[in-house]
Formats: sequence, structure tokens, C-alpha cells
Amino acid sequence: MDKHSDTQPFRETYIVRLWHEGTPQANWNGQIQHIRSGETTVIRNVEELLEYFRTQLETHPDKETLSSKLK
Repeated sequence: MDKHSDTQPFRETYIVRLWHEGTPQANWNGQIQHIRSGETTVIRNVEELLEYFRTQLETHPDKETLSSKLK
């Protein structure tokens, strides 16, 4: 048995698409696609982008370790 198998990092993959429409003062828009589930989430500003990833980390099995890395 590989002694490293219990310590393999849990990884998730996302595609983040961002675009800016209109004037320089306009908000960023975008989509986040979670590759494993295929779920796509529309975002309308940077705060929604950050909230999406906060929520993802809170529901992750190793949320204590991941949350500490975001601080």
C-alpha cells in the first residue's frame, strides 16, 4: 500500500470566464464552471466570485485546511 495515498490532496477544477462590458466603470461579469459536476454559475461582480469560492470551501470535506489558506 502506498503510504502517500492517505495524504493525497483533494483537488477540484473550475473554469472561470470573466469579461467586462461597456465603460471602464462597469462591473465584471462571468461564469464559473465546476468541471466534475458540470455546474455553471453566473456571476455579476467580483464579490459574487469570491462568495462562490467561499461557499465551495465551506462545503469541502477538508474545509478547515482550505479556509486557513484563503486568509
